[in-house]
Amino acid sequence: MGREISLFSDYHQLENRLTNYCGLMLKLVYEESPTVLEEVLSTLLKDDAKAIVGPRFSQQEKASKSIPDLTISQKAFTIFVETKIGDWFYKDQIDRHKEGIKVHCGEKILILLSNAESDHSTKLGKAKKEAKKQGIKLIKVSLEELVNAIEENVKEFPKLTSIVSEFREFLDRQSLLPTWKYRLTVVNCGRSLYTFEDRYYDCPDTGKSYSHQRARFLGPYAMKKVDQIYEIQAVVALPMSAQGPDDVEMRYFNVRAGSNALDKKLELDYKKRAWALVQKDSELKKELTTQWGMQIFLLGDPCKTDFVKDSSGGMMGSKQYFQDIAHDCKTAEDLARKLNGKVWSKFKV
Repeated sequence: MGREISLFSDYHQLENRLTNYCGLMLKLVYEESPTVLEEVLSTLLKDDAKAIVGPRFSQQEKASKSIPDLTISQKAFTIFVETKIGDWFYKDQIDRHKEGIKVHCGEKILILLSNAESDHSTKLGKAKKEAKKQGIKLIKVSLEELVNAIEENVKEFPKLTSIVSEFREFLDRQSLLPTWKYRLTVVNCGRSLYTFEDRYYDCPDTGKSYSHQRARFLGPYAMKKVDQIYEIQAVVALPMSAQGPDDVEMRYFNVRAGSNALDKKLELDYKKRAWALVQKDSELKKELTTQWGMQIFLLGDPCKTDFVKDSSGGMMGSKQYFQDIAHDCKTAEDLARKLNGKVWSKFKV
């Protein structure tokens, strides 16, 4: 038996908690205004389906054999939502959901909700056609689209606006929104610049000032400027007790291979690469084995730029984020070109 959506969920797995929170947001919207929930659903479903929430009142609406003065009607619909933290939906799971929703009345809608990091449109395109033949609307929705739709339609409700803002922050903390794709992390390197010759950056894995927001791009800072931009391919962590690649923990990887099987192979390749760097760099190996666990940022090829800190003094702290600086950039080369000859003060941090 399923559970009611609740503020006080005792789910431990992130995927289950995420589903609860998404359902809770929609429930709160409905309790505030069924009409607003209808607007949210219409935004998400676009032209694929119409979910009419609550009764409809109309006058002088012609029926088959009469014209009643007042008509009160309600269109039935059922929405199934399958939530994934990743972005891979399995055919047998989709098929089971389609079988389950068939017994319900009215409009039948199956929403696949995920962080939408990669595009499996070909696979889902085929699944959508199969679902349509069965009278089911199959819709792919990203978590970003969900929170944007709710945010856009609850502006007149201050309490809901505040809750949606907290929901967005939660999704961002869990790296479930694509804001990381537009973020540049500038790291204060100084003497550590030599590590970039092997296309990596390392720092202690002790949290606090050494914690990092997920980002797509990284720029090493020294002598008042950033002169290289790298794409962060992956970030891994090694505990002090690490004995080999099997002990390397994958924090996240930005450059994916495009399928579940290939991504697993790529993840193993990243772990092996990180371990090989530890064996090669005696200073890194010493820090790892005698002082603390390490985070290693595995980087792509360098792209030259000239991005200058124009305020007085050096860079304060170990890192500086430029949050939306790469919104119009597809590659590190694009970002390097955009920043070449620019100063920090021209961009929002």
